[in-house]
Amino acid sequence: MQKIFLWCDCHYTKMGLLSLFSEVLHNNIEVINYDRTHSDISSDVLCFFFVISGGNFFEIAEFIRNSQIKKDNALIALSDDELYNVFSHVCNEEIKNISIQKSPIEISNIFKFIISDNEKKHRKTVSKITKKELQVMELFMRGKKVSEVASILHRSIKTISYHKQNFLKKLGIRNNLVVLQSLFLLK
Repeated sequence: MQKIFLWCDCHYTKMGLLSLFSEVLHNNIEVINYDRTHSDISSDVLCFFFVISGGNFFEIAEFIRNSQIKKDNALIALSDDELYNVFSHVCNEEIKNISIQKSPIEISNIFKFIISDNEKKHRKTVSKITKKELQVMELFMRGKKVSEVASILHRSIKTISYHKQNFLKKLGIRNNLVVLQSLFLLK
């Protein structure tokens, strides 16, 4: 089941996009609709899809800047080209744009390309994680400290820290706060 995060303020546009998502991903989707009451994001979201207008421009930009979106998530904006150019600079993130002037078939084809390209990148990233990195992170997730992991695996603290940082980097996690939040949610 593929998860797509959708931020769309227009009911009719949302219905059209849901139909498009279902077609492209062969009904194998779960759409997480953004509502302003919560901003928790599942870690296994395939892509974030934002329909940008003048009315939600700054709210979406703030959401992107303040959330812990991983580097391997696709960020897609459906907007007019002028609004997109300003938006991508404000967010300071790589966001793929689909022009709102495109036909539904063109939007579908562009979406298919972005999703397939993003899935390939994700598979490559995950496959690069070594057995040792997984072993180190498993011990961390069990609550072990760096010194304890080093002792268990008969490695130096520096080596264990190196494996941990490589693991996080490969998953696109920029800081330990995300790891701590994930661990908290698992308990």
